[in-house]
Amino acid sequence: MRRAWLALPAGILAGIALAAWNVVHVVLGSRLYRHDPGRTAELFGLALLFYIPAAIAIVSGAGIARRVFVKGEAAPDLRFHTGAAVAVVAFLFGVGLIASRDPLAAWAPSSPGADLLLAAGLAIAAGIGASRLRPDRVPRAAVGIVAGTPAALAVWVFARDVAGGASGLVLAGALAVLAGGSLGLAAVRIRAAALARARRHAVALVVVMGAVALAALAASTARETTASPVATGPNVLVIVADTLRADHVGCYGARTAKTPNIDRLAARGARVDPFYAASAWTAPATASLLTGLYPSGHGLLTYKDQIGERVVSVASLFEAAGYETAGFSANPILSARYGFGSGFDTWDEDLEPDPLAGHRPSPLYATLDFLGMYRAADRFPSADAVVTRALSWLDGRRSGPFFLYVHFMDAHDPYLPPASFVPDLPGAAGSTFEMRIGTLPSIMDGKRRISGADFERMKALYAGAAGYVDAQAGRLLDELQKRGLLHGTLVVFTADHGEEFLDHGDLEHTRSLFEEITRIPLVVAGPGVAAGGALGGTVRQVDVAPTIAEAAGLKFHGRIDGTSIWGALQGKAQGSPRDAFMELMYPGYRSPWHAQVALRRGELKLVASSFNPGREGPWTFSLFDLAADPHERLDSSRRHEAETAAMREALEAWSLRPTAFHGPGGEYDPETERRLRALGYID
Repeated sequence: MRRAWLALPAGILAGIALAAWNVVHVVLGSRLYRHDPGRTAELFGLALLFYIPAAIAIVSGAGIARRVFVKGEAAPDLRFHTGAAVAVVAFLFGVGLIASRDPLAAWAPSSPGADLLLAAGLAIAAGIGASRLRPDRVPRAAVGIVAGTPAALAVWVFARDVAGGASGLVLAGALAVLAGGSLGLAAVRIRAAALARARRHAVALVVVMGAVALAALAASTARETTASPVATGPNVLVIVADTLRADHVGCYGARTAKTPNIDRLAARGARVDPFYAASAWTAPATASLLTGLYPSGHGLLTYKDQIGERVVSVASLFEAAGYETAGFSANPILSARYGFGSGFDTWDEDLEPDPLAGHRPSPLYATLDFLGMYRAADRFPSADAVVTRALSWLDGRRSGPFFLYVHFMDAHDPYLPPASFVPDLPGAAGSTFEMRIGTLPSIMDGKRRISGADFERMKALYAGAAGYVDAQAGRLLDELQKRGLLHGTLVVFTADHGEEFLDHGDLEHTRSLFEEITRIPLVVAGPGVAAGGALGGTVRQVDVAPTIAEAAGLKFHGRIDGTSIWGALQGKAQGSPRDAFMELMYPGYRSPWHAQVALRRGELKLVASSFNPGREGPWTFSLFDLAADPHERLDSSRRHEAETAAMREALEAWSLRPTAFHGPGGEYDPETERRLRALGYID
């Protein structure tokens, strides 16, 4: 075993190669890493902590096994350790590519068994090839391990971006680059006896690798570096509180929730009431907020859909105008894979406190998850984490105006605010009820019973969560004030949808379009907004995007469903009544209604429901007179027959307009499905 120490440098080299590959992979594929060097450094450190010990252990184990089982052979030599290290790199490299579904591995089979066989075959072939090298070429192969893998991947990304996709020709070229790149770099002549020359070659190799990586990076960021206009409009900050109903905001008449910061924002700006969500759950509603299109217009209605490729978000308008754009979301469903990153220089959807869980785009995460060695905890990041990340981005951005979107999840179940924010409700006295992810579905499915005191405790937790969201929104605004940015920032505070507490016999959301779900807050303050105003006339979620665009002197080109209310916010025009449409499609969930559409016109609201998950009938219609029946208890269609007929005609005409909707979309990846299931989005 006298030469077993050779496993140490071989394992270190293998680990460095894999860590470098992770960095190149994420930097070339994610704007988030390009704009946050600290995040990149964190990933590199985490990769070293895993890959180096793993590679040393595997290479050492291979050496011991060879000594034990291959009788009469000498102790493992340099060639053997190099071959083992190359095999480790090839195996983990293959698993990372395939498990992360990198475009390079788009041709690969999708079953876990086939993935492992493919990676194992790659490892065996690479290991045998490296172990057959002549002794004087072993050091060159070792250098190739470190430099060849990331450099070859950089060349691959460069070729892929130039070609505009993973075509067969590009795939063949990529495979050639991955094979020839490593071998070519390994062929640099480095002699063990000529240390000075080896150093010169090593420096030259690093320079070559860096030049290749920079070239690929320049190609993939060409759109960012092209000349863009110098933005002169105000900063824009959009704060979205997930699952916050309007009646739990102080300036909207909240009884238990305390929201002093939002109330002060409304006092120096405008409160919009009534304001209606476009849908009953996060993905379609938030997409409507950002695009000015109803869900059937932007295409994201179900958890298997995506925002249409041709749909333009308001972030894209600001980006094209020279704004620096960023979004920070605690909701895992607001993922770039659904199209939410469009138009954002930085879109951060991985805010978990666990460091590795915040690097889901990396091959390291994909490899560990695929091998069953790591799984991120299923929890929502707190508003504090969202604000902290957003402030870090603000401090590191370039000068000039910004468009910043933050999305808090604390008012979404399981409602876990700090204890100091939870009000003492008389009805909750004595209750020790605790919430966790999955509690509400278990109650609705009859698997768990709660008392009246427990129910009051649940409502107190929700009120406390609303107060905590308010506190963190206030913290963000205070920090903007300290940085001298608040005066020139248009602030929009809103929600994606509301929440039901047995208002109509249900909990949570996603199952109806009643007022407690669709009536949400909208507060706007900042340059140009008249102070202390209360804007009525029925405003829709789809009106927000064109409004903030006009406030910055921008405009959507092409059809959108919303209309700007900027003139009314300035006090130059009166809020005018308009039809507010809402739609919900959530097939496969426990809801009795697979599909609903609704229309509010004046004080009347027509709701159409169907058991059929498609656009075909049968539909049932209910009309509610919100002036006489604000809690939507009685069907008033017989008392308003003419209005019901006119609204049905309008609803049917609206549903038949040209849309991007074509029914439920394709499959999503297993990791996304697991997270959505664990967090209660799907059964």
